[in-house]
Amino acid sequence: MRCPAAGLHVELGKSYADRWVETVPESDQVVVRCRDGLTIRIPYEDLTGAVEEPLPNIAEHGYCLIVSPRVADGRVEVSRRDPWLRAVLTGTNQRADGVEFFGVDDESYPETRTLNR
Repeated sequence: MRCPAAGLHVELGKSYADRWVETVPESDQVVVRCRDGLTIRIPYEDLTGAVEEPLPNIAEHGYCLIVSPRVADGRVEVSRRDPWLRAVLTGTNQRADGVEFFGVDDESYPETRTLNR
């Protein structure tokens, strides 16, 4: 699950990747329900970006948090984490056909990068 405002991802493990979940806000937590019956309770503190080390882990909490790196002014760094962020550009530079629909370009978006300072 993506929490862009907090700059983090909540993960339930590889076996739950790309599965539908239902999230229900309660007074002091968010309840995550999976179709197979798994229910995880996540305190709001974890979702506001105020979580402290050590971060929750799947073995103890049933979920883990992946915190995005921050750049200038506390903004979240753009990443290639999700395939839909690695768009295949067609070269037309047009809104209607400038990106290949559902295309993923792994070569143009390297796993790691170097900053020019």
